[in-house]
Amino acid sequence: MHDVIHLLANEASLAKGGANPIITYESNLSTLLSSLYSNGSVQGFSRNTVGSVPDQAYGVVLCRGDTNATACRSCLDDARQEVIKVCPNNRGAVVWYDLCLLRYSNQNFLSSIVNSNPPVLIDSQKVTEPVEFNKLVVQLMDVIARYASYNSSRRFGTGEANFTPAKRNLYGLTQCDQDLLGDQCYRCLTDSFNAIPSYADKEGLRVLGARCNFRYHLYSFYEGKSMVLLASPSPQANGTNTTTPTVEGEGNKNNTGMVMAIVIPLVIAFLLICTISICFWRRRLPKEVPYYTDPEQITNVESILFDLSTLRNATANFSKENKLGQGGFGAVYKLCNTIIIPEPLSLYETDSIKREQLDWGRRYKIISGIARGLLYLHEDSQLRIIHRDLKASNILLDEDMNPKISDFGLARLFGGRKNSNFLDTEQAEDLISYAWDHWTRGTISEILDRSLGDRWPRSEALRCIQIGLLCVQEDPARRPNMSMVVLMLNSYSVSLQVPSKPAFCVGKGYNFSTGEFDRSSYNSIPMTLNEVSVSEIEPR
Repeated sequence: MHDVIHLLANEASLAKGGANPIITYESNLSTLLSSLYSNGSVQGFSRNTVGSVPDQAYGVVLCRGDTNATACRSCLDDARQEVIKVCPNNRGAVVWYDLCLLRYSNQNFLSSIVNSNPPVLIDSQKVTEPVEFNKLVVQLMDVIARYASYNSSRRFGTGEANFTPAKRNLYGLTQCDQDLLGDQCYRCLTDSFNAIPSYADKEGLRVLGARCNFRYHLYSFYEGKSMVLLASPSPQANGTNTTTPTVEGEGNKNNTGMVMAIVIPLVIAFLLICTISICFWRRRLPKEVPYYTDPEQITNVESILFDLSTLRNATANFSKENKLGQGGFGAVYKLCNTIIIPEPLSLYETDSIKREQLDWGRRYKIISGIARGLLYLHEDSQLRIIHRDLKASNILLDEDMNPKISDFGLARLFGGRKNSNFLDTEQAEDLISYAWDHWTRGTISEILDRSLGDRWPRSEALRCIQIGLLCVQEDPARRPNMSMVVLMLNSYSVSLQVPSKPAFCVGKGYNFSTGEFDRSSYNSIPMTLNEVSVSEIEPR
């Protein structure tokens, strides 16, 4: 169990709610706490809103940035149990542990970017030089705040500086909720720093804000090395002292700097000469196109380059019989007697024999594989990529039914939010609307492929559809990211939220038997601007 360091209950009780305050609000609160725990355990942070006014529940959880996933999960589990046990009849409460925070309320505190009267914890020990100490605290905390706000995607930073009079190091930590932008985080922290002068003679101070928090002390209290080092003050000609922040590990040794200033240019020059020589040597070598029959030998892009004569032979002079389909960059052909080319998933939609091969187990494997592929593009790839044209014809299946995402003709590097145009939802009858209609009527089995018969696990299929509906909710903050989707698909311990009405519609005229749109109907619908934003993908 983790020790509670602060717990505060809102004076408003459930008896002051709406028509059925106890039943309605407690139900909303139970759903809220479950979702905060599930999402926060994975991401280290989560915020959510459940229900409607006057029984709407707002909540947030945050784990300290230096905690691991196991410690975070354990702390949040203790927090959700403790807050209900101690505050069973309150509409708002906040519980602070050393490693995590949980807060809920019937008031929308999430709309604010600063703390409201945050609790303050002080150390009873006093310093002997409060003026110098307070000056160093302000300098160090400002540097750490800037690091957390502008250099950390988790909005978390730590740092240290030497307090010479006491011959001890001063350690500091700042953290903001991850939904705050850099400027918002810095504003929240600097606003909280206003408490520092009131406790200038204290060795330690901690401000427990729900939107941002900070702490400093004359001993180390966080895990790992400090992210920022504040160099010791050095006297100047005018008698003043200056401090210089550096990243951990930097030094100011003059001798070392002089040696490095001489050695580094020489090494760079040598490497440059070697690189130029190798480039000229390689350009003079004859180029040979490798010809592989084993797909395991294909390790890079150059391995799959073929000359025109090879392609003519492999495709029987680009015959129609070997044409697989049309992609964003042109026609796609099957290569004969060379390498195994994956087949697009769309072939299994129209070919009844191939469709019979796709039992539920294989389909679930394909769904999970596509999710893992998107997770790689969104969060693990060196460049974050949004595909923007994901459909059956762009999913290739190899001989073992492993899915591969293809055709990046519409893909783009993703760096921010972008509004998209969609067709009028009032006239639309697209796949999402079709799925939502059956979901609300309780007839979701109607959208499943009839070739499956009754050979599919109902709970697993419904879970897949529910996850899909969660991914297209109107509020971007309520849509799960791909890491959460992968976790949902692979772990039944993760509870799923109840999806709200989807925001995106494509257009009416969709033929569910052929999987195609009626173009005449499609073109007749006027285009309107949908103000919903595409979710911004950010690695966790």
